[in-house]
Amino acid sequence: YYNFGSYAHLEVPLMVTYTKDRWIYMLGANFRYNFKISNLQEVEQRYLLEQSLTSTTEPKVETEKTILLSDFSSTMNISPVLGVGYQLKPALRFDLRLSKPVWNNATTFGQKEVAKSLYNVPQIQFNATWRWRSNKPYKRAQ
Repeated sequence: YYNFGSYAHLEVPLMVTYTKDRWIYMLGANFRYNFKISNLQEVEQRYLLEQSLTSTTEPKVETEKTILLSDFSSTMNISPVLGVGYQLKPALRFDLRLSKPVWNNATTFGQKEVAKSLYNVPQIQFNATWRWRSNKPYKRAQ
């Protein structure tokens, strides 16, 4: 298996919003670029293969790697986003968004395993938005 301290990604949500009274409803897509994980440490480990309980032979050990260092390269995810928010004041808004990736551009078996265990997990995002000059009208320069 592999040890790493952190990984980074960049997300760009594209959403349609509907506002009713002070409530905001959001629906859209989230595009996420997962950067290559470069601070990896490989730890050697052997896995016992499953066998029948009546077997009299020695246990078999898998030594061939199924996930390689190259499988931690950059990938792209696309996920639907569903959210709800509340406009507390004209300048202050809170919202909660839920997303779960449905597509990843992983091609090899190892990349798909990394994507399944690391990137394809549900996300909950909490957002607070503050607009500095929301209650002052825009004035043109004369």
